[in-house]
Amino acid sequence: MGYYPYYLLRQRLARQEDLSTTYGHFSSRFGNRWVFHFWVAPILRLPRPLAILWGSGVTLAGRITSGDLRRGAVFAWNRILGRA
Repeated sequence: MGYYPYYLLRQRLARQEDLSTTYGHFSSRFGNRWVFHFWVAPILRLPRPLAILWGSGVTLAGRITSGDLRRGAVFAWNRILGRA
């Protein structure tokens, strides 16, 4: 939920132009799953500004659902308090 969107977002931010090859690889492996078409494919298929917006949103949502956001907040809080 957060892994692939993050790296595909980085690819779009870097303006790598070989998106059709990347889409082909992902589609051949995950094309039969609805979550691919809803969650990941828009990062590769939408125009760049919309893809960056979508990719940022799904990366954030994926990180929240996997617990990364909470772990990061606890880590930062402990660093602020000098416990880490």
